[in-house]
Amino acid sequence: DELVVKSGIGGLILFGGEVYETAELANAFQKLAKVPLLMASDFERGTGNQVTGATLFPPLMSLGAAGSEELAYGMGRVTALEGRAMGIHMTYAPVVDVNINPDNPIINTRAVGADPGLVSRIANAFIRGAQDNGMIATAKHFPGHGDTSQDSHSLLPTIEAGLERLEKVELVPFKAAVDAGVRAVMTAHLYVPALDPTPGLPA
Repeated sequence: DELVVKSGIGGLILFGGEVYETAELANAFQKLAKVPLLMASDFERGTGNQVTGATLFPPLMSLGAAGSEELAYGMGRVTALEGRAMGIHMTYAPVVDVNINPDNPIINTRAVGADPGLVSRIANAFIRGAQDNGMIATAKHFPGHGDTSQDSHSLLPTIEAGLERLEKVELVPFKAAVDAGVRAVMTAHLYVPALDPTPGLPA
């Protein structure tokens, strides 16, 4: 309450909870705020990724295996309709990382797959599905978290690829998402010397 009323924060991210509880909480915070809050959550697998009782989809790799833009659009649409009904405006999805490292402990099935073109096509369909139905989508994790063997939640992985490889692989889905009108991009906790050689500087 204090952060909303006294500090005037601009938004909140919600983790966990149930459907009606989430809606009541979102509404309660909005009533306290002088300026409407931007409410976000991590709905990578639909609203059920965070909210008990909402739709939980399979990981994005299943959409990659199906190769279906129609299914990806539908997932984005359902995520948006359910999320907006609970008072959430923004999802931290989709993952547009190109999962080219089989030892990746943190991205793996969260990614569409290992082909930049397929990742772009499926992710953009999800983005359209979400944003056509009133929810801000987020392409993550820029500049690409697919070629790591460490978990960036607890470490600072290094992406060793040169700029030419980044432009052919990692950056392709981000460019496609921006071209498709994605409204947000999330940066990654990664060290990418090809983009900035400052030792240990996270992207």
